[in-house]
Amino acid sequence: MLYGIRLSLDGDLARIEIDDSTVTARLSGITQSISVDVFDAVGLPEGIDVFVDDEGLYRSSLNIELSVIARSNGIDGVLFGAGLFLGHASDGESVSLTDEQINIIIGWRMQYRPAAEYTALLAPALLGNI
Repeated sequence: MLYGIRLSLDGDLARIEIDDSTVTARLSGITQSISVDVFDAVGLPEGIDVFVDDEGLYRSSLNIELSVIARSNGIDGVLFGAGLFLGHASDGESVSLTDEQINIIIGWRMQYRPAAEYTALLAPALLGNI
């Protein structure tokens, strides 16, 4: 089993278990956990990846919390839909999050950011899409 964390559109964190007994099971688990057909992996620091809806711009809503986390970690753009955090091994293979990585993700999520900071972080990316 892979153990990860899902960040919903509402900003809620939930522990997720994904069957990784086969590649098909792993892919199915990722797509089901974030309710998507096609996903993309966004690399973050500390050996953490976040899986997001590759068609989210057309199918989902802006995930402000996830977008702020990504932007504060050097990722340009905005992210849509729920996100699934997993770790990755040196060969790029998805692995369960470590306790340290879970604490990092919780820390990213719990950082207080006033509404003005969200606007400042996201406005350039949003205006670029208009």
